[in-house]
Amino acid sequence: MDHAADTFRTDLMTITRHVLNEQSRHPESRGDLTILLSHIVLGCKFVASAVNKAGLAKLTGLAGETNGEEQKKLDVLSNEVFVNALVSSGRTCVLVSEEDEKATFVDPKLRGKYCVCFDPLDGSSNIDCGVSIGTIFGIYMIKNQDTVTLEEVLQPGKDMIAAGYCMYGSSCTLVLSTGNGVNGFTLDPSLGEFIMTHPDIKIPPKGKIYSVNEGNAKNWDTPTAKYVEKCKYPTDGSSPKSLRYIGSMVADVHRTLLYGGIFLYPADKKSPSGKLRVMYEVFPMSFLMEEAGGQSFTGKGRVMDERAKLVVQTTTLIAVVQTCLMLIHKRDVRRGDKPVIRYAPMLTRYQERMANLNYIYNCSDTKALWMLRMKRAPFTRLVQTFRSKGLLRDSIYTSAKEQVAMFLHVAGYNQRFRFIPNTFRGSMKTISWYFRQVLYVVGELRGEMIRSPIGRTPSKIRSSPR
Repeated sequence: MDHAADTFRTDLMTITRHVLNEQSRHPESRGDLTILLSHIVLGCKFVASAVNKAGLAKLTGLAGETNGEEQKKLDVLSNEVFVNALVSSGRTCVLVSEEDEKATFVDPKLRGKYCVCFDPLDGSSNIDCGVSIGTIFGIYMIKNQDTVTLEEVLQPGKDMIAAGYCMYGSSCTLVLSTGNGVNGFTLDPSLGEFIMTHPDIKIPPKGKIYSVNEGNAKNWDTPTAKYVEKCKYPTDGSSPKSLRYIGSMVADVHRTLLYGGIFLYPADKKSPSGKLRVMYEVFPMSFLMEEAGGQSFTGKGRVMDERAKLVVQTTTLIAVVQTCLMLIHKRDVRRGDKPVIRYAPMLTRYQERMANLNYIYNCSDTKALWMLRMKRAPFTRLVQTFRSKGLLRDSIYTSAKEQVAMFLHVAGYNQRFRFIPNTFRGSMKTISWYFRQVLYVVGELRGEMIRSPIGRTPSKIRSSPR
């Protein structure tokens, strides 16, 4: 019989110890962030206790309405707890809460240099039925705490310095990142401490779960509907993905972090701008996803590059994300001059392909003439011409530069498509497709690029021994 599981652990990594270790990495630090996080942890403990006895203490039911949503009694209590905890830390200058219609500016005597955006109780519609709910928070640094304005609060997500959430369910779990990976801690009721139970969380490379509210499917746009349909009925012979949706963002994202997969909250006809709040839902969760090796985007670009905007609806101030939020794993795909887009793990053949392309693009003019029948400078100008005229553009999989290189390699050597895949690591169908694309572009510019025959053979050709 193995008694190891029955023995007490004596070397526990508490969340306080972990944060202090992170602080020691920065000798110039004065401990302000450590103090702020300790007050957030205290607020999480208080709310966890209140959630556990919500039914007995009559904290279920409605208390009013704010930000266009019904408030539960536990919502109001949780908000008061966190506001008091954050103000008393002496390290905050402005607070943005999902439960308050306006930002809270801290008294100048108690101000610090941080802004905290938080949803004190996400998924509160599930309180009465006992489903997992949670607290979400994100932390920014304010440059001038004495004259802070609302405009300074509306920073891009990439400027966030720390984020996390606390999930109140079968156990109380706090997930935190200060920009150096993601770690999970579980509250030990007997000690009253959060103990590290999930060190260095990384999203699994492959996920079998998709999470979305399919009750809104009739209001989705066509691309979203097609993607979800493909999850259920894949056309490549793979197994269908399993649907798991709780309706509490903290719980759904927590499962995605641990098990992998994709979480979507798409815009629809009823909510064309989406429903997730940027400041205290989308940015903090996206921060955690990227730190755990995943990605978050809106359908138009990376979420963390977005800057929050306040949308005024009567007396309500709501920050919303456009289109949808999707969290998936990484693969590097370069799209011309645009930032690298990450989709999934890069396979060996993609690494070989990128190495070959870098060699072609950066080799000497002599080798470029041998491979492309063209020197590097004219090759670059040719690609820029095609792009500037809008005739050729980067795709998710292949840049315009690579498409032109394929065309020149085939045309210059008069080779069949089946001889090219070893160089460009693509199928014959792919190379044939892009060859025809570039050939069409050349045809469109025939007046500029193709000269009419002059009626006689040039002397250079006549004198050539070839």
